[in-house]
Amino acid sequence: MNVWLITGEAGLNRLTPRALLDAAAGEGVTIRPVLPERCACVMRAGALEVWEQGQRLPLPDAALSWRASTGDHNVLSFCRHLEAAGVVVVNPTEALACGRDKGATLQKVAAAGLPVPWSALAHPLAPPPVTLPVVVKEVVGAGGTGVFLCRTAAELERTLARLAQRPGESVLFQAFVTCEPVFDLKVCVVDGQVVGGIRRVARSGEWRANMAAGAKAEVWDVDPDSARLAVAACRAVGLDIGGVDLLLGPEGLLFNEVNPAPQFAEGGEQAPWIGEMCARIFQLLRARHRPLRADPEGHQQRHL
Repeated sequence: MNVWLITGEAGLNRLTPRALLDAAAGEGVTIRPVLPERCACVMRAGALEVWEQGQRLPLPDAALSWRASTGDHNVLSFCRHLEAAGVVVVNPTEALACGRDKGATLQKVAAAGLPVPWSALAHPLAPPPVTLPVVVKEVVGAGGTGVFLCRTAAELERTLARLAQRPGESVLFQAFVTCEPVFDLKVCVVDGQVVGGIRRVARSGEWRANMAAGAKAEVWDVDPDSARLAVAACRAVGLDIGGVDLLLGPEGLLFNEVNPAPQFAEGGEQAPWIGEMCARIFQLLRARHRPLRADPEGHQQRHL
């Protein structure tokens, strides 16, 4: 089976994409990294094509989108082009678009009846009534960037004034959920099944449990309640693969965010179950892909 790994320059050096590339041969998979910014999506009557450096590329059996910046319009357009050509893309493009938008994700998860922190989408110049402290988030972001904790009315006013400089963009207001020590839970879900989990503990004095903010990660045996919530959240968003972030509030588990291109590491090393994750992903791709046919010019393509 031939698979495209849709990624970027930085992604090629990240631990999880490297694990997928390394595991492919043992799974009988020929995998090729493809960078959308280096490709042209060509459309002509009856066929959709992908060209790279002046050459037409034979379409893959399946494509796996594993790029942190899934909010990049170019990435989403590239994935939609492949889907329109009949290529199975995992995760599906519309689920990618939803998963990269924190507000849209919460709308789907809350509508499914799953527990979430109190949240509101609004323009920075028309904020809803909030209880301080409150967390304000840009709707697109990863690694703890674009996330602000406002403990006072003055801090909230300054934060909203700064965010209002981006015309037309809403921000996400969210109840501040914390515990001692500060930690969150990250669950890896593939095709409706939990593969493993990571517990991230914030460094002293930090309110965010992000690795980029100095948190430490440890392998965590996912309990049944966390597993059910993580699987249900991925189903609500439409994701085949997701890294689901959970918080522990006063009344129990809460869904926080989901990453369609998750990174799972413990102390700078891959989590021990990454091999199983890769195997399940390739199994999913095999089950989803459809046969190729040849067009009049002899190129392989799918039925449109």
